Amino acid sequence: MIFFVLKKLISHIILPPGLFVVILLLAGLFFLMRKEKLSGLILVFIGLFIYLLSIEPVKDFFILPLEDKYKPYNENESCDKSLIVVLGGGIYDRSPDNNLKATLMPDALKRLIYGYSIFKKCGGEIAVTGGRVFKDTDILSEAETMRDMLLLLGVENKEIIMDTESLDTFENIKNLSGMIDKKMYPKIILVTSAYHMPRAVMIAEKMNLKIVPAPTDYKTDRTGYDFDSFLPKMSYLEETYKALHEHIGILFYSLKF
Repeated sequence: MIFFVLKKLISHIILPPGLFVVILLLAGLFFLMRKEKLSGLILVFIGLFIYLLSIEPVKDFFILPLEDKYKPYNENESCDKSLIVVLGGGIYDRSPDNNLKATLMPDALKRLIYGYSIFKKCGGEIAVTGGRVFKDTDILSEAETMRDMLLLLGVENKEIIMDTESLDTFENIKNLSGMIDKKMYPKIILVTSAYHMPRAVMIAEKMNLKIVPAPTDYKTDRTGYDFDSFLPKMSYLEETYKALHEHIGILFYSLKF
């Protein structure tokens, strides 16, 4: 047990972001010992700041309010012939395991699989969103990549609606709102990552698009904290970044509308 704990501790010290934290703290202490207080305090502060952003409790502090704002989708609700809208979450270009075609990033794949599971129950149609910044390439857009995955899962092409032009969440929902006849669908179910749902719902409401949230791709482990939770990890830092990005986006759209 002691060996395991030491191995975990050492691995998190010699790998980023823990490596950066250690270097910054040691450099800060070095300057403090040389009586260069301002430089030392700045480096120590930056080191502690990176450490805090890279541990689970701080990550949860920022992301949990986003994830908990909307309840999970109630699969027992009536949803016959609904439109299931899946927001994109990124692609990897030219993936070797897909004949150098684009493949979905983890967030996008989780969203699509969850949207597909709801589609299998509800029928209707499934809409996928996401374009490309540089359109003069032969690489598929995000929406096209998601479509290909749905076709592989057995969804018929006529049951798929694609928005290949949008570049962000605002354009995802704006373009989709203009493409569909809202009267055709008794219910529009919006699928995206739980941390992303508050901003997506805010934009949908501003565009008078009534949707039912179906959050997925939760980033929190709700079993409590242990020693490992306080070790700096790149995954926690990434998820803190995603949460802060959402909070800033919500503030931006609150001021914009």
